[in-house]
Amino acid sequence: MDYKDTLLMPKTAFPMRGNLPNKEPLWQEKWEKENLYQKVQEKKCGSPDLHFA
Repeated sequence: MDYKDTLLMPKTAFPMRGNLPNKEPLWQEKWEKENLYQKVQEKKCGSPDLHFA
């Protein structure tokens, strides 16, 4: 029996699998080009540190 036909899965335009091993290097490359880490650090500069007990 093929259970695929018995599941009620929504039809979506995006892929069901995350495909993270292939996508993560592309994200990191984009973040490096945009200097994202530096921008976050600059925005955080001067804000109070959060300490959790």
